[in-house]
Amino acid sequence: MDDNNNELNLEELTISNVEDNEEKLNELMKSEVDLNDINLDDINLESENIELESNNIIENNNKLTLGLTEEQINEFYKYLAGDISRPIFAEKFFADGEARIRESNQLAAMMGLSFVPKLLAVQESLINNLTSQDTLRYLSTDEKISYLQTFAAMSTKFNEIAMKYTQIQKDFAGVPLIYRQLLDQLLIVPQEKLYRLKIIPKLIDLSDDIWDRIVEIAKLDK
Repeated sequence: MDDNNNELNLEELTISNVEDNEEKLNELMKSEVDLNDINLDDINLESENIELESNNIIENNNKLTLGLTEEQINEFYKYLAGDISRPIFAEKFFADGEARIRESNQLAAMMGLSFVPKLLAVQESLINNLTSQDTLRYLSTDEKISYLQTFAAMSTKFNEIAMKYTQIQKDFAGVPLIYRQLLDQLLIVPQEKLYRLKIIPKLIDLSDDIWDRIVEIAKLDK
């Protein structure tokens, strides 16, 4: 009798476990459906805090200005409109302004060129990653075409840069050697003696007799 009871209890236990498992399975399936209905836009995900590399210049960029006041800026706008004469404060900006603008552009160009090696290394790494088999394997046809168009544009840009550089080299090489030598000498003139270069055009217009006399007094070789 006990054996029969044990068998019955075992059978009831097994049936009970099956029913419990079915209920758990139904609950799991319901939970999966609910998860699919969740709108990810409604979930507030914590954004990663990306800290950019900083320095003293970036942190104090408000100090790196021309130092013009609001009144001075308004005066300059009135000057541009022809309402008043040139403000006194603006004189220092116009004094040899062309040279300072040229030197500023040269400085910006040199600073930009200093990043070329790093940019080329990053570019090479990105291209290698995007064109690897592991990446291309999971891209759609439209995405591959988009990649191809991007790389073609980059290749065209490189060719344009190379052509411009070649043209500049040709233009520079087309300048007679004597002028290039003079330009090289002028570029190494110390800052404190640049004002002397302004008299050169006047010296060129002198007569041969006066020029020969200057050369003789200064003991200069022709």
